Amino acid sequence: MAAGGLAAYVASEFASQEPMRVATPRPPAPPETRPVLVPPPATPAPPPQASLPPPPAPASPPAVAALEPPRFDVARVGARGNVVVAGRAAPGSEVLLLEDEREIGRTRADARGEWVILPADPLRPGTRQFSLRGRQGGAEIAGPDVVVVVVPDPAVVAEREAREAQERAEATARAEAEARRQAEERAAALARLEEMARQAALQAEREAREAAQRAEATARAEAAARAEALARQEAEREAAAAARAADERSRAEAAARRQAEERAAAEARAAEQAARLAAEARAAEEAARLQAQAREEAEAQARAAEAAQRAAAAARAEVAARAEADARVDAAMRVAESASRAAEASARAAEVSARAAEAAARAAEVAIRQQTLARADAEAAARAEANRRAEQSRQAEVARQAEEARAAAARQAEAARAAEAARRQTAQAAPPPAPQPPMVVLVPGAPNATPRILQTPTGPARRGLGLDLVDYDDTGSIRFSGSATPGAPVRIYVNGVHAGDSRADEQGRWELSPPTAPAIGRHRVRVDQLAANGAVSARVELPFQRESVPQGEIPEGRVIVQPGNSLWRLARAAYGRGVLYTIIYEANRDQIRNPNMIWPGQVFTLPPPPPPPAPRPAARPASRPADSSRSR
Repeated sequence: MAAGGLAAYVASEFASQEPMRVATPRPPAPPETRPVLVPPPATPAPPPQASLPPPPAPASPPAVAALEPPRFDVARVGARGNVVVAGRAAPGSEVLLLEDEREIGRTRADARGEWVILPADPLRPGTRQFSLRGRQGGAEIAGPDVVVVVVPDPAVVAEREAREAQERAEATARAEAEARRQAEERAAALARLEEMARQAALQAEREAREAAQRAEATARAEAAARAEALARQEAEREAAAAARAADERSRAEAAARRQAEERAAAEARAAEQAARLAAEARAAEEAARLQAQAREEAEAQARAAEAAQRAAAAARAEVAARAEADARVDAAMRVAESASRAAEASARAAEVSARAAEAAARAAEVAIRQQTLARADAEAAARAEANRRAEQSRQAEVARQAEEARAAAARQAEAARAAEAARRQTAQAAPPPAPQPPMVVLVPGAPNATPRILQTPTGPARRGLGLDLVDYDDTGSIRFSGSATPGAPVRIYVNGVHAGDSRADEQGRWELSPPTAPAIGRHRVRVDQLAANGAVSARVELPFQRESVPQGEIPEGRVIVQPGNSLWRLARAAYGRGVLYTIIYEANRDQIRNPNMIWPGQVFTLPPPPPPPAPRPAARPASRPADSSRSR
């Protein structure tokens, strides 16, 4: 299984206080966990050679009791790399402290099995892995546990702080550029809005001109309608006059007929009177002739005078009758002439009526057009008013947005200047980076055992409620562990879902392996410490991210760097010896700037292992020189 599991937590401990994430490595099984019985030599002998077999043992060597493996209890590392390690082992046994298989200190357990080792040299920055080896009576046994120590590099911290300061400066510059860009965009938007306002004003002016033109056309139409109304009224008056003329013509014709009838009757009466007068005249002549004899001349003269008088009277009557008939004829002629004039007036009245009807139709059409134009004018006026109000609102909004943009730009510029001033002041006043406390993690060698934090960058492991580790491997199993009040029950939730319960032991440690592991991705873990009545007495909630490395995507001869890897550990896993890390370094120089700093996710080439060296005398493990080029 690929190594992984501490670098992510180390980074989080020095950047935040989240629990350990990603998988925790299981230490490889020691070469021999059972005691090795070595018979004491009869005489002092030189150190054995690597290529020679051990000296023959006596036929019946005395048996040595099984040796208890040494274990870690305490591992403390000061801010400057000073180490204090303590633990338990078999009473009187010799305990060797190994750093990546290199001995850095040894001591002997006292009668109670307790031991303390203070290495002489402080630890250099980087990741270190401590292990134990016990010896007693010629027997030797490896300790089952491993302690991983991470010592932060002040230069790396300073570089990180410088990088963060540069990133802050770049972020400030980006913010200022963004503020300028937003100000320019707001200015452009303001210009667009002003152009829109100008176009709207021009449109309103055009609409006002069109409304004025429509009003003028409406006035002309109204004048034409009034003229047509006057013409219609004149036609109506002429029609009324024609009607009155026709009425008068009818009455004149009736009068003429009556006058003709009266004249005919008068003529008849005049003829009858003339006949009667003629008869009377003949009778008078006959009477005169008869009386002539009786009266001679006087009577004849008297009769003649009387007859003359009657004839004169008859003549006068006839003349009067003829004058009356002539008057009646003249009246009839006048009546006929009046009738002719009435007919002409009636024709003119009919023509006027037709023109009046046509004018009325045109007036109705004009009235309809006038109503349509009036409605259009009213709608145009309403639209113009709405546009005017909308334009006023837009102008007010444009002014407000412009003012807000100017204020926001001023605020952003002021904030950027303040941030830059604060950054410069902080950079000028910041002291040199102080050494940061290391972190120490105990990785038990027993199967399914949970790693335990012995020291955090903020000091010794806390004793209150806390979530220290989220430990998982590539098989899918996951384990949570932390601290709580000794004997207190704890309840764990993942993303708000109950994952299980546990109870703190006498040392205040608790752990839980839920039956269902969270999926790959980000999650939130909540730990509740319960009181005796079941109420929550303490609570912590922290995020963590479960990561996974795709399987089967990396060909042979290549490896993906996992959290917690180092060139030394990669070389030890690939070639069996950590000192061969230079092979990996030389093959991947284009990716590695500093052998002590490699990053999760990098893909390194693994060259073939070198040929085995020529046989030479083996040196004691404690005498192997330390290598300073290992990457942690």
